[in-house]
Amino acid sequence: MKKTLIILLTLGCILLSEAQIDRSIGNSQYKNSIPDRKEQKIDPIEKSLLYLEKELNLDVFQKAAIKAHLEENKEVNAKIMASNISDADKKMRLEDARENLNTKVSKILNPVQLESFNRIKDNDKSNDKESKKKRKEEKAKKKNNHDTLEDNIED
Repeated sequence: MKKTLIILLTLGCILLSEAQIDRSIGNSQYKNSIPDRKEQKIDPIEKSLLYLEKELNLDVFQKAAIKAHLEENKEVNAKIMASNISDADKKMRLEDARENLNTKVSKILNPVQLESFNRIKDNDKSNDKESKKKRKEEKAKKKNNHDTLEDNIED
């Protein structure tokens, strides 16, 4: 009787542990832990529109008008990027397109929203400058480290 009980307990433990193991091959075994990135993709225009709507409390008319301007700007940017001009000219034209978009959006906003919109633009500009500065500093550090390693190798 004692042997039968031990055998049944051992068999039960083995069966329970086997039931917990997922033996599938590939990404399907991780389906609960890793979300599908294709489902998470959101259109940049929609993302911008959601952000502006949240920050500026846009009404339905403003949201529709800004969406139309964003789509128009996207087309203009695509044409600029596809053109056969120098990178400096592309950069200048893209900045002009951005300023044109900002002007169009500014005309739609009320004074309170316009103040918030200008604050957002200023924050974006300062973040761009800071990130460029950080990248330059990192490049300089890497170059200095590389030069130091070459000097050590030569010694």
